[in-house]
Amino acid sequence: MEHGNGHHHMIFNQKFRRLIRPTQLVAALAFLALFLCGHGFAQSTISTYAGLNTTVKMENPTATPDPTIAVGTLEYCEHVNSAYQCWYKSTNQPVSFLGSTSPKSDAGPWSQNSNNGGATPNCPTAFSPNSQMLHDNVYNLWILEKRITSKLGGATNGDNFMCVAISNVEDVSNPSFSWFAFEYNLDLVIPKNSKGNYFYPDYPQSGLWQSSTSTTPPYTAATDQAMWITYDLQDPNNGDNINGVLLCAVDLAGLRASTSSPYMNNSHTPACAVAHPLVTYNQRRSWVPANNSDTTPPIDADGEMFTYMIEPVKGEGWLTSPSSTQGVEQWTINWTATTPTPTFVNSWDQPSTQPNGDQLGCFNPGNYYDTVCVPQPSTATTGIYIDSVADRMQQFFHYTSNGGTASTWTSAHAIQIVPSGTENTQTEADIRILQRNSAYPNAVYVAGDYPTLDPVDPNAWVVLPSIARDKVGNLQGILGISGTGSNEHPGLDSLTFVPGALTEGTWGYVANPNTDGDAEDTDSLNYRWGDWYSAVLDPSDSCTVWVAGEYLPVNRTTEPYWYTEIAKLPPLPTCSGAPVTLSTNSLNFGNVAVGVQSSPLTVTVTNNQTVALNITNISTGGSVFTQTNTCQQPVGANGGTCTISVYFTPTSATTFTGTLTITDNASNSPQTVSLTGAGAAGSITLTPATLAFGSQIINTASSAQNITVDNPGSVSITINSVAASLGKNLQHQRHLRPHG
Repeated sequence: MEHGNGHHHMIFNQKFRRLIRPTQLVAALAFLALFLCGHGFAQSTISTYAGLNTTVKMENPTATPDPTIAVGTLEYCEHVNSAYQCWYKSTNQPVSFLGSTSPKSDAGPWSQNSNNGGATPNCPTAFSPNSQMLHDNVYNLWILEKRITSKLGGATNGDNFMCVAISNVEDVSNPSFSWFAFEYNLDLVIPKNSKGNYFYPDYPQSGLWQSSTSTTPPYTAATDQAMWITYDLQDPNNGDNINGVLLCAVDLAGLRASTSSPYMNNSHTPACAVAHPLVTYNQRRSWVPANNSDTTPPIDADGEMFTYMIEPVKGEGWLTSPSSTQGVEQWTINWTATTPTPTFVNSWDQPSTQPNGDQLGCFNPGNYYDTVCVPQPSTATTGIYIDSVADRMQQFFHYTSNGGTASTWTSAHAIQIVPSGTENTQTEADIRILQRNSAYPNAVYVAGDYPTLDPVDPNAWVVLPSIARDKVGNLQGILGISGTGSNEHPGLDSLTFVPGALTEGTWGYVANPNTDGDAEDTDSLNYRWGDWYSAVLDPSDSCTVWVAGEYLPVNRTTEPYWYTEIAKLPPLPTCSGAPVTLSTNSLNFGNVAVGVQSSPLTVTVTNNQTVALNITNISTGGSVFTQTNTCQQPVGANGGTCTISVYFTPTSATTFTGTLTITDNASNSPQTVSLTGAGAAGSITLTPATLAFGSQIINTASSAQNITVDNPGSVSITINSVAASLGKNLQHQRHLRPHG
């Protein structure tokens, strides 16, 4: 099933864009020359494989394809709409399981294949797009999730159900392989609208949070271990307007303890909550839960995170708020509580990429949910554009704990390259690395923000980006691309990005836009290109990345007709066999008061060699960024570590950049970390500026008058003293406090 496609080679593009600041350009170009010569990328190849399509047995083929790739230690699987298929990683041949090598209907786990004894009668009765298949990298099991509207008993519009299934073993070719499946009636927790009808739970997104009380296998589940699923709540009586989000926690440990034959459900009932008060045209919708990509449990204190776009207020402009473009929220669950309930913990709004706010790809305030504007070569004659789906974050919201040393999340979505405020123009991927500073102030912040064009064709529009982060911080994934040029048919490109060096490249096309087809049908599928593509980390090495996406071999003039393609992206040299690795490639200190030293951000150095590592120099290149470290002695072999603590002390109210450089006797020396921070000048205002007490009887106190001290800046200000300097009889109260 392997394709040739004529692109089994590495192309490393040297078009550096605005994501690289001018002061970094020369250094980055110099580094690229060394990077290419020293590591021989051309020796690696991209492998592409045919995924599910409408020419083989497919369930629900008339829906737009939503491909999800899931990768285990032995096999990889793809789920599209209502069917899934698995292949051997070693041979790329279909796995014979559950009776055949054919694609399987995802109704199976809730019917004959699980021996459920009638306990799950609703889930097999309907097909649904927006379903997902996941691989649990910690416990090495497969999980299926979908949402259906029951057709039990011939109903045309029955109750809405959550359907979740978990495998009993990882190897799908094992004769004992089976699914344990359960269903849950979501209408028990979904609110009703003003007409008395249930909101419709659309666009389910899933993430695994395998928190544990132990650090070695078998990992004992913590009380907040869960699979989290989110649903948009659409109002069926108001044009499917999205009013809010439903969060549901599924008892992951209980699912693993359940059995399919005989059927025994040992899990708690799913616990759900509406995240925010329901509001027409909710700005904070389409949440994506964090999904742990590690093969070890996450840092328990991090808790489950969710991310989403914060759209402009309906009717109030084209651009997002400069200070609130992306939302991140932490929620938790306690399965030992009398009534387990999803509980809000904290939230952080992230700023826009552009200084005055971002324009989400194809966003138009005149039609709040219309994100259709991506051109194809045939658009000039057909008038048909593609949906960018850029009003939401793309899956997955990858989480990694970097071996328990740091917390990192990776998100991706599409934005307009140049915010217009009046029209839709070319889009690009916006890839973000989020990190957490658990010290005061407890915050999740943008550690790296990388607006990214197609590395082959800078004129192509970019949509549906899905990006994974490997164990040393490199980024790899898949981009949907399209444009008006004759060689810009809707296609799929691979992406590589090394944040520490700011180098962007590609392994080659996954689906070639020079030969692919356009969507030219004029019915309901004309502009749809699925809701997401998929990129996941291979648990076998935490370096290889697998991707999947949609393409058309020839023009689509009638439905159903679509194909998906799978690709295996090789490890980047800095990940595969790297003798020395760092816990992060970038540190962002955010805003720090001028002249004040920040709290430290840390970098962990890991020695993967069989001999000790001798570090000869650690430098930040200047006085604004400084460091202390525990690396004075040789770092032990076979996983020995030391820690570098970096501080930021801005000297003026501007943005500073720098590089932490570690020089040692390893073959990949030096290792670098990019440093960013902004100096912020504090200021206060006093209201009123003067006080008038009028005439007052001698030796009596007047009534108190208040002065409001306001801090309009972005950093805290400490007031050391308050003194009245005019007249010995003028008294003051020393309990004034700044606010804001």
